[in-house]
Amino acid sequence: MKYLFIAHGESGEPAKLTLCSSRPEVLTTVQRTVFMAGSVLSADQVQEVEGYTEELFENGIVRFEGDPPLQLICVHDDIDEFTPDDYDMEVESAT
Repeated sequence: MKYLFIAHGESGEPAKLTLCSSRPEVLTTVQRTVFMAGSVLSADQVQEVEGYTEELFENGIVRFEGDPPLQLICVHDDIDEFTPDDYDMEVESAT
């Protein structure tokens, strides 16, 4: 299974699309989105990212008070390039 990770912008519209091939890639993408890429996280921050990732897999969306949501959509394994008509933007690869 592949996953389309959607980070929404302040306007509520998708701001960044990332295609992930595994749960660890989703976790890394969540970490890079919530915290600055390359940041060394504290144990509490690691737990926070793990919690957001778990919620994405369970509910498909994580909502934050005052901040745009994160969304996760499951897509088929045989999709190499996922560019849905709903989004007029490029899809990045998590790797």
